[in-house]
Amino acid sequence: LVIAEPSAGRSRGHFYRFARSLRAVAPEIGADVLMAGARVSTVEGLDSEDRELMVPAFEYSHWDAVAEITEEPMRGISRFASLRVTELERLYERLTLTPDDVVVFLMANLVDVLAAGTWLARMPREKTPAVRMLFHFMPFQEAQWFKLTDQELRHAYGVGLAQLAEHCGNRLRLFAQSGALALDLTDALRW
Repeated sequence: LVIAEPSAGRSRGHFYRFARSLRAVAPEIGADVLMAGARVSTVEGLDSEDRELMVPAFEYSHWDAVAEITEEPMRGISRFASLRVTELERLYERLTLTPDDVVVFLMANLVDVLAAGTWLARMPREKTPAVRMLFHFMPFQEAQWFKLTDQELRHAYGVGLAQLAEHCGNRLRLFAQSGALALDLTDALRW
């Protein structure tokens, strides 16, 4: 199980607690847990257990995209998604991921959805790891951050999710941090 969260490494705390909790129960099912976080990681002060969990993999986070997009929003989002695709390809090679592995995008967002779909489209289906997306906020919040209309954002999510589904088949799972958010996302994304 690879937890993909580019903000881990730049921040401490809940990302690592979550990964440690999963790692504690993983041996019962014959699994292992790694946290794929920021390449520019701040390891000072991390417990050795957290340092052992961390695989520096990402240079850019979703929040970098929000802060740094100066061009037309969709062009900027596409640029950040393409950078994420390259990072995911490096992570795949570094960890020698297989179809038995699961990659969880812990703070799923539009950049992750678009990048993951493109990343998986570039590899043969028989080599594709399973993908899980865990959502913590509604798309309309992203629309505000990226200065997009709700319709533009829904369309972009629709394209990204369709691409993911095409390459993951029934191995794709979308989760939300609460039942209420799951219902709202189902309605907003028509998924």
